[in-house]
Amino acid sequence: MIFSVQRFLEDHFSHRGLSDPDQYAVRLANLYGKRRWTQTRAAFEKGMHRLQTVFFRGNQIGDRRTFERDLLDVLEGKFPKKKSNSLATNFPGGVSVEQKAVAKARLSVRCLLDLFKRAVESRAIDNFWKSRTKGRLAANPETAGQGLLGVFLQGVLDGRPGLAVREMASGVGWVDVLLVLASTPHLLELKMLRGSGTPGVEQIGTYMTNEGRGEGWLVLFDARKTSRRGASVPSKITIQAGTVRVVVIDVNPTPPSRR
Repeated sequence: MIFSVQRFLEDHFSHRGLSDPDQYAVRLANLYGKRRWTQTRAAFEKGMHRLQTVFFRGNQIGDRRTFERDLLDVLEGKFPKKKSNSLATNFPGGVSVEQKAVAKARLSVRCLLDLFKRAVESRAIDNFWKSRTKGRLAANPETAGQGLLGVFLQGVLDGRPGLAVREMASGVGWVDVLLVLASTPHLLELKMLRGSGTPGVEQIGTYMTNEGRGEGWLVLFDARKTSRRGASVPSKITIQAGTVRVVVIDVNPTPPSRR
């Protein structure tokens, strides 16, 4: 949800020739995804107006309130309540446990993805399936995974300075998630693992080359039956662009009653 709104806002501003030097689109998307349909329109407009940004001054927009009201009309037309309610805005079960763990740990991509892996495997597996007993994945399961990662990271990193989570265009396509820690960008690509091989390696490699990054992260949601899994996926893959670090999340575990 948040990434969809973000991309829409970035395109909307670009088409209107408006610059966004301090990622106003990202912060407004986060606010809309989390709060628009949990409060009245008047309350949400006040929240919009409280966002600190140089967007309006930089684009010489004198009447900020009118701009915000018009922009909110556009957002509500594109992302109405019915559509928004079908998309993830909160991680299943919340992230209070992970917030405490992050507060005590040395913050790193590995730390965050390991926490995400455990959180998904313990309470978010159903988000990927229409019927796990029949082996039928939900429509667009990778998008579901991206949404879960987005709300998870936003939740555990909420309010921490120097951090940002967003989707980013990279030359030939969209990097699934760009995580910025201490001003350092980290590229994350998400894929479903359904058969043999390791999907996404070439894609993340292209993004790494385009962005001049020697390291990328590949998050694989393993939907294969346990009995059909072959050799384990390596945790690190060396390619021409650099090093791809891999995190495998089991979204199709064997039920305890069948072990």
